[in-house]
Amino acid sequence: MVSAACFFVYKLIDGYFYVDLSLNATIAARKPRKLTLQSIYGEMLRLRGRVEDLEDLRELNAAIARNGKKKLVAWDSARRLLDLED
Repeated sequence: MVSAACFFVYKLIDGYFYVDLSLNATIAARKPRKLTLQSIYGEMLRLRGRVEDLEDLRELNAAIARNGKKKLVAWDSARRLLDLED
C-alpha cells in the first residue's frame, strides 16, 4: 500500500503500478498489464467520467458559496411548488 496526496498519480515502482484517484487515498498496488487499445480507451472513459464528476462538484460548491447564508426552501415546500410526488 502506498499513500499519496494528489490526483491521478501514475507510478511504476518495483514492478508495481500505483494509481491515486482521490486526495490522501491509500492505493493498492497492481501488476502492470499489457497495454491494448481497448484498455487505454477504457481508462480514458473512466478518467473522463471522473473529470465530469469533479466539474459537477466544483459547480455545486460554487453554487453553495454563492447562496451563502440565504434562507433555504424546505423539501416539503419545494415538492409542493414543483408538483412532485413522494
